[in-house]
Amino acid sequence: MPILPRSEAKKGFSMRCLIVGATGMIGRNLAMALLDEGHDVAILARKTSDLSFYEARKSQPVTVFHGDTREPESLTEAVRGVDVVYHMAGLTQIWIPNRPDRIKTLYDTNVFGVRNMARAALEGGVERFIYTSTVLSCGSARDRDVVDEESLWDLWDIPSHYLRTRILAEMEVLRFGARGMHVNILCPAIVFGTEDYQPTESGKLLIQIYRGRVPFHFKGTLLPSVALADIVAAHRLAATRGKRGEKYIICDRSVPMTEIIEAVEEVAGHPLPKYTLPKGIAPTLLPFISFFANHARKEPFVTPTYVEITTRPFHFDHAKAQRDLGLTFTPALEAVKAATAWLVEHGYMDGKQG
Repeated sequence: MPILPRSEAKKGFSMRCLIVGATGMIGRNLAMALLDEGHDVAILARKTSDLSFYEARKSQPVTVFHGDTREPESLTEAVRGVDVVYHMAGLTQIWIPNRPDRIKTLYDTNVFGVRNMARAALEGGVERFIYTSTVLSCGSARDRDVVDEESLWDLWDIPSHYLRTRILAEMEVLRFGARGMHVNILCPAIVFGTEDYQPTESGKLLIQIYRGRVPFHFKGTLLPSVALADIVAAHRLAATRGKRGEKYIICDRSVPMTEIIEAVEEVAGHPLPKYTLPKGIAPTLLPFISFFANHARKEPFVTPTYVEITTRPFHFDHAKAQRDLGLTFTPALEAVKAATAWLVEHGYMDGKQG
């Protein structure tokens, strides 16, 4: 049964949706959008998860199932009677220290967790399984003008376990799709949005820029970007219009880093550093950055993977999402400004929060 338009959902025709990863920025906003349309929303969360966001909204209750995607036996009850599973849980650390325990946790969560959830959904009779991946799983435009969903992945030379877990997770989802479940993979760019209470990587970037702690970037750096409202809409539309087994790029455009900084400047009301370094020196810097990152007590802002990715060209074609899902895109810089203003208003820029 597809998710119905709001007018029909309010008449009593609704679906039961399970959100895995509902405590993150996208998950929270998706839950609220589905509830507003009259759908029955359940979430899967660990017992240690912070559920205060949902507890404060008693007028829009959700059903909470305590479980862990790494523990298959904890998933059976959560998928019972569910029409659509939205799987957006996962670790989003582009780079992690080269430590066996950290690497194991990443694969256990991002690959085996997805496998366990997809298997539970298939065996539980769930009709649709929508997995949230990353636009980086589509590759870069290093040897082509633009990247689409059919492009051959060309980032194998970047030593990132995170990227590999996303590729492997997509393979798991498609494997269960081949067994009869309707699956879709959504590949969002960097998401900028408000209500970023536990700042996401994009929120942390805006905070660092605002505080003047991004003194330089590599010339020509592009950040594939999308508004929070658009990725939420993409998830809702995928449950209605997503074609079986298809993958969708959810990206407005790749925004030059200089434009991101200028957008933050506009909100800040004062100039910020915009120094650039030539991309050609990146290979020389990488050994030093790698050594520092692996020995620092706290993960540094500039990591080896950050350098590798920001020196690659990224241009994505979102025509398929527009055509199949009917998705329209908000100008990315509007989302950047709104996110920055929200972080300022809520005290994150001056250190009162976060």
